[in-house]
Amino acid sequence: MQDAPMVTFTILCHNYGRFLRRAVESCLIQKAPGVRTEVLVLDDGSTDETPMICAKYKERIRVSKSENLGFGATLTRAVQEARGEWVFFLDADDYFAPSKLVAFLPHFRPGILFVSDLPRSVDQTGRHLSDVVLESGSTSTLAVYRKSALDLLPVENELYFHVLGRPGKKGVVGEAHTFYRIHNANMTNKHSPGVWNGYLASITHRLADRLEAMSVNPPSWLGTAQETRFLSWHYRERAWYNELEAALECRLWGRAWGRWIRMATAAKRSSNGLGKFHWTMLAKVALLRPSFPK
Repeated sequence: MQDAPMVTFTILCHNYGRFLRRAVESCLIQKAPGVRTEVLVLDDGSTDETPMICAKYKERIRVSKSENLGFGATLTRAVQEARGEWVFFLDADDYFAPSKLVAFLPHFRPGILFVSDLPRSVDQTGRHLSDVVLESGSTSTLAVYRKSALDLLPVENELYFHVLGRPGKKGVVGEAHTFYRIHNANMTNKHSPGVWNGYLASITHRLADRLEAMSVNPPSWLGTAQETRFLSWHYRERAWYNELEAALECRLWGRAWGRWIRMATAAKRSSNGLGKFHWTMLAKVALLRPSFPK
């Protein structure tokens, strides 16, 4: 193995002081032979007990406080202000298992830019919720290679960093080393029809725009200009898919049909082509049936 890297654990906090202690402790406990670590708390204008919790750790953590800039700006600052070669992200209401760093470390090798594990859902008290199934890819499951992540700044949410996880550049940890806390103050609204998918669609369209602009002079890790344009159309396809799901959730058949056509067109332009997924979604349009009924 090459010389062990320095790792930064970044904790994103806005008025989550009641959860922050556990998040900080779960980062401080991360150890691996020869690896230097730091814990950086980004206080996004908190007005609760967050500053007092941070003060108790003194020199054991680094704190960066700003006015309330929002999630995307705080995620951007996490990469900008980290000192490590690899950056872990942790929403302050989540926490890591003690094994997190050790599980990720084998993937920190040349050519890998993005590593993720699986989240394990817990309730507000930390009790495991076995009936809630979550997928990898949320903020707290990710670690990114900082040098490449800088090319994607500024970001709006963690979806931007998924671009780093192109084939051959992604490491996958198949076990859960992240605890995702479900509570009434979670940032996302996944219950109102169309809202969550509409939010994802708007961000993904802007990510596609960003990649299209980057195709003029792409960084080496993104590949050629043509590969970057194909990737832009891949994310455009995903954006139209989210708009399609939003239309189905709101039972807007005409809009859903139009979004399917745009999704299929983008799939062809991305070089992915049409597959079983697209025809499944066409059947759902015909039946006006969303994939995730509320």
